[in-house]
Amino acid sequence: MSTTTANSKHGMVFGALVAMALSSVGIVFLHLPGLTQNIAVFSVAFLMAGLVFFQYMDLKSEGKLIYWIMVIPFVLFAILVVLFIPDVCHYSIDFLKVL
Repeated sequence: MSTTTANSKHGMVFGALVAMALSSVGIVFLHLPGLTQNIAVFSVAFLMAGLVFFQYMDLKSEGKLIYWIMVIPFVLFAILVVLFIPDVCHYSIDFLKVL
């Protein structure tokens, strides 16, 4: 691959990252409901992270093992979050009763 092609790809990805960063700021000014706004901003952030991982960290040329190394901690984190939901709901309800 020539240097010009690599630089143009990096330039396009950088432009996309800048556009997505500005769009995530713009989402805040749309005054969407809280949950919808959070989902939209985190979706844009997830796409930005994917671009950085695949373009700048060269994960697109890695084998399948690197994906499993990335997926397993995400699954364990999701299980941990789900396990904490009852405690968070219980204590937040008790907190609201005090008010």
